[in-house]
Amino acid sequence: METDRIASPATGAGVPADRARRDDLRQRVRERVAAQSLCGQMSQGELAAAADAIIAAAGCETDLREWLMVLINTESWRATMTTIPVEQRLLLLPQCLRHAEACPAAFDALGLLCQDCGRCELGRIKREAEARGYMVLISEGTSAVLALVQSGKIKGFMGSACLANLKQVFPIMSLIALPAMAVPLLCDGCRNTSLDLDWLEDYLAIPAANASG
Repeated sequence: METDRIASPATGAGVPADRARRDDLRQRVRERVAAQSLCGQMSQGELAAAADAIIAAAGCETDLREWLMVLINTESWRATMTTIPVEQRLLLLPQCLRHAEACPAAFDALGLLCQDCGRCELGRIKREAEARGYMVLISEGTSAVLALVQSGKIKGFMGSACLANLKQVFPIMSLIALPAMAVPLLCDGCRNTSLDLDWLEDYLAIPAANASG
Protein backbone atom coordinates (compact mmCIF):
# COMPACT_ATOMS: atom_id res chain seq x y z
CA MET A 1 0.00 0.00 0.00
CA GLU A 2 1.01 3.59 -0.50
CA THR A 3 1.45 5.67 2.63
CA ASP A 4 -0.55 8.77 1.75
CA ARG A 5 -1.72 10.74 4.75
CA ILE A 6 -5.13 12.35 4.77
CA ALA A 7 -4.97 15.66 6.59
CA SER A 8 -8.09 17.08 8.19
CA PRO A 9 -8.63 20.84 8.19
CA ALA A 10 -10.05 20.61 11.71
CA THR A 11 -9.92 17.79 14.20
CA GLY A 12 -12.76 16.90 16.49
CA ALA A 13 -12.89 17.26 20.24
CA GLY A 14 -10.50 14.93 22.02
CA VAL A 15 -8.22 14.39 19.01
CA PRO A 16 -4.78 16.10 18.88
CA ALA A 17 -4.84 18.66 16.08
CA ASP A 18 -1.13 18.38 15.27
CA ARG A 19 -0.02 15.34 13.27
CA ALA A 20 3.41 15.25 14.92
CA ARG A 21 1.71 15.24 18.33
CA ARG A 22 -0.50 12.34 17.32
CA ASP A 23 2.51 10.37 16.12
CA ASP A 24 4.42 11.10 19.34
CA LEU A 25 1.56 9.95 21.56
CA ARG A 26 0.98 6.86 19.45
CA GLN A 27 4.65 5.94 19.90
CA ARG A 28 4.31 6.45 23.65
CA VAL A 29 1.31 4.13 23.60
CA ARG A 30 3.23 1.45 21.71
CA GLU A 31 6.14 1.68 24.13
CA ARG A 32 3.89 1.43 27.19
CA VAL A 33 1.95 -1.52 25.78
CA ALA A 34 5.22 -3.33 25.06
CA ALA A 35 6.87 -2.43 28.39
CA GLN A 36 3.88 -3.61 30.45
CA SER A 37 2.98 -6.53 28.18
CA LEU A 38 -0.59 -5.28 27.86
CA CYS A 39 -2.54 -7.81 25.87
CA GLY A 40 -6.12 -7.48 24.66
CA GLN A 41 -9.39 -7.83 26.53
CA MET A 42 -8.65 -4.82 28.74
CA SER A 43 -11.50 -3.26 30.71
CA GLN A 44 -12.43 0.39 30.35
CA GLY A 45 -10.95 0.99 33.79
CA GLU A 46 -7.64 -0.55 32.79
CA LEU A 47 -7.56 1.42 29.56
CA ALA A 48 -8.36 4.65 31.40
CA ALA A 49 -5.58 4.03 33.93
CA ALA A 50 -3.05 3.39 31.16
CA ALA A 51 -4.23 6.50 29.31
CA ASP A 52 -3.91 8.64 32.45
CA ALA A 53 -0.35 7.40 32.95
CA ILE A 54 0.55 8.53 29.41
CA ILE A 55 -1.19 11.86 29.96
CA ALA A 56 0.86 12.43 33.10
CA ALA A 57 4.13 11.39 31.47
CA ALA A 58 3.55 13.42 28.30
CA GLY A 59 2.00 16.42 30.01
CA CYS A 60 -0.91 16.45 27.60
CA GLU A 61 -4.54 17.42 27.95
CA THR A 62 -6.91 15.20 29.94
CA ASP A 63 -9.52 15.50 27.18
CA LEU A 64 -7.33 13.16 25.10
CA ARG A 65 -8.09 10.25 27.45
CA GLU A 66 -10.70 8.53 25.26
CA TRP A 67 -8.56 8.93 22.15
CA LEU A 68 -5.59 7.41 23.99
CA MET A 69 -7.79 4.58 25.28
CA VAL A 70 -8.62 3.65 21.68
CA LEU A 71 -4.93 3.63 20.76
CA ILE A 72 -4.00 1.53 23.79
CA ASN A 73 -6.77 -0.99 23.14
CA THR A 74 -5.69 -1.22 19.51
CA GLU A 75 -2.01 -1.78 20.27
CA SER A 76 -2.84 -4.33 22.96
CA TRP A 77 -4.38 -6.53 20.25
CA ARG A 78 -1.47 -6.29 17.79
CA ALA A 79 0.26 -9.52 18.82
CA THR A 80 -3.02 -11.44 18.92
CA MET A 81 -3.91 -10.24 15.45
CA THR A 82 -0.88 -12.07 14.05
CA THR A 83 -2.53 -15.36 15.04
CA ILE A 84 -5.56 -14.64 12.84
CA PRO A 85 -5.44 -15.50 9.12
CA VAL A 86 -5.98 -12.40 6.99
CA GLU A 87 -9.00 -13.98 5.32
CA GLN A 88 -10.67 -14.15 8.75
CA ARG A 89 -10.21 -10.44 9.39
CA LEU A 90 -12.85 -7.83 8.59
CA LEU A 91 -12.02 -4.26 7.62
CA LEU A 92 -14.96 -2.10 8.69
CA LEU A 93 -14.98 1.43 7.25
CA PRO A 94 -17.43 4.27 7.94
CA GLN A 95 -19.57 5.63 5.13
CA CYS A 96 -18.70 9.18 6.18
CA LEU A 97 -15.24 8.84 4.61
CA ARG A 98 -16.89 9.15 1.19
CA HIS A 99 -17.10 12.43 -0.73
CA ALA A 100 -20.68 13.20 0.24
CA GLU A 101 -21.38 15.68 -2.56
CA ALA A 102 -19.91 13.64 -5.42
CA CYS A 103 -20.18 9.98 -4.37
CA PRO A 104 -22.06 7.96 -7.04
CA ALA A 105 -22.34 4.81 -4.92
CA ALA A 106 -25.63 3.22 -3.92
CA PHE A 107 -26.47 1.49 -0.66
CA ASP A 108 -27.80 -1.97 0.08
CA ALA A 109 -28.73 -3.74 3.30
CA LEU A 110 -25.06 -4.19 4.21
CA GLY A 111 -23.82 -0.68 3.49
CA LEU A 112 -22.15 1.41 0.80
CA LEU A 113 -21.51 -0.23 -2.58
CA CYS A 114 -18.31 1.62 -3.39
CA GLN A 115 -17.63 2.10 -7.13
CA ASP A 116 -13.95 3.01 -6.65
CA CYS A 117 -14.55 6.25 -8.55
CA GLY A 118 -11.47 7.97 -7.16
CA ARG A 119 -13.33 10.85 -5.51
CA CYS A 120 -12.27 9.64 -2.04
CA GLU A 121 -9.90 7.08 -0.56
CA LEU A 122 -12.53 4.43 0.20
CA GLY A 123 -12.18 2.68 -3.14
CA ARG A 124 -8.41 2.38 -2.93
CA ILE A 125 -8.48 1.24 0.70
CA LYS A 126 -11.11 -1.39 -0.10
CA ARG A 127 -9.34 -2.59 -3.23
CA GLU A 128 -5.94 -2.94 -1.61
CA ALA A 129 -7.32 -4.53 1.56
CA GLU A 130 -9.19 -7.12 -0.51
CA ALA A 131 -5.98 -7.81 -2.43
CA ARG A 132 -4.41 -8.71 0.92
CA GLY A 133 -7.28 -11.10 1.62
CA TYR A 134 -9.46 -9.00 3.93
CA MET A 135 -13.23 -8.93 3.88
CA VAL A 136 -14.33 -5.29 3.63
CA LEU A 137 -17.56 -3.68 4.72
CA ILE A 138 -18.39 0.03 4.42
CA SER A 139 -21.18 0.43 6.92
CA GLU A 140 -22.26 2.19 10.11
CA GLY A 141 -24.40 -0.68 11.36
CA THR A 142 -23.51 -3.64 13.56
CA SER A 143 -26.13 -6.20 12.46
CA ALA A 144 -24.14 -7.34 9.43
CA VAL A 145 -20.98 -7.56 11.53
CA LEU A 146 -22.70 -9.62 14.22
CA ALA A 147 -24.05 -11.97 11.54
CA LEU A 148 -20.50 -12.52 10.21
CA VAL A 149 -19.26 -13.17 13.75
CA GLN A 150 -22.02 -15.68 14.38
CA SER A 151 -21.18 -17.43 11.13
CA GLY A 152 -17.63 -17.98 12.35
CA LYS A 153 -16.13 -16.27 9.31
CA ILE A 154 -14.67 -13.35 11.29
CA LYS A 155 -12.05 -13.69 14.02
CA GLY A 156 -10.70 -10.12 14.11
CA PHE A 157 -11.61 -6.56 13.17
CA MET A 158 -9.86 -3.49 11.85
CA GLY A 159 -11.33 -0.18 10.90
CA SER A 160 -12.06 3.43 11.69
CA ALA A 161 -14.79 5.44 13.39
CA CYS A 162 -15.30 8.62 15.37
CA LEU A 163 -14.61 8.56 19.11
CA ALA A 164 -18.33 8.66 19.93
CA ASN A 165 -19.04 5.54 17.87
CA LEU A 166 -15.98 3.73 19.18
CA LYS A 167 -17.13 4.42 22.74
CA GLN A 168 -20.59 3.05 21.96
CA VAL A 169 -19.28 -0.10 20.27
CA PHE A 170 -16.71 -0.96 22.97
CA PRO A 171 -19.19 -2.93 25.14
CA ILE A 172 -20.30 -4.91 22.09
CA MET A 173 -16.73 -5.73 21.10
CA SER A 174 -15.96 -6.72 24.70
CA LEU A 175 -18.95 -9.06 24.66
CA ILE A 176 -17.87 -10.58 21.35
CA ALA A 177 -14.34 -10.90 22.78
CA LEU A 178 -12.61 -10.72 19.40
CA PRO A 179 -9.50 -8.63 18.63
CA ALA A 180 -10.34 -5.18 17.30
CA MET A 181 -7.97 -2.46 16.09
CA ALA A 182 -9.21 1.02 15.23
CA VAL A 183 -7.96 4.33 13.86
CA PRO A 184 -10.05 7.20 15.29
CA LEU A 185 -11.40 9.61 12.72
CA LEU A 186 -9.82 13.05 12.86
CA CYS A 187 -13.13 14.89 12.84
CA ASP A 188 -16.73 14.13 13.60
CA GLY A 189 -19.93 15.34 11.99
CA CYS A 190 -20.62 12.16 9.98
CA ARG A 191 -19.78 13.86 6.69
CA ASN A 192 -16.56 14.10 4.65
CA THR A 193 -14.42 12.86 7.52
CA SER A 194 -10.76 11.82 7.43
CA LEU A 195 -8.17 9.70 9.23
CA ASP A 196 -4.43 9.08 9.49
CA LEU A 197 -4.46 6.64 6.61
CA ASP A 198 -0.94 5.35 7.13
CA TRP A 199 -1.91 4.19 10.64
CA LEU A 200 -4.66 2.07 9.11
CA GLU A 201 -2.23 0.76 6.49
CA ASP A 202 0.17 -0.24 9.28
CA TYR A 203 -2.55 -2.33 10.92
CA LEU A 204 -3.67 -3.88 7.63
CA ALA A 205 -0.08 -4.95 6.96
CA ILE A 206 0.12 -7.03 10.15
CA PRO A 207 0.95 -10.51 8.81
CA ALA A 208 -0.47 -13.77 10.05
CA ALA A 209 2.21 -15.70 11.95
CA ASN A 210 1.72 -18.75 9.74
CA ALA A 211 1.79 -16.74 6.50
CA SER A 212 4.51 -17.59 4.04
CA GLY A 213 6.69 -15.12 2.19
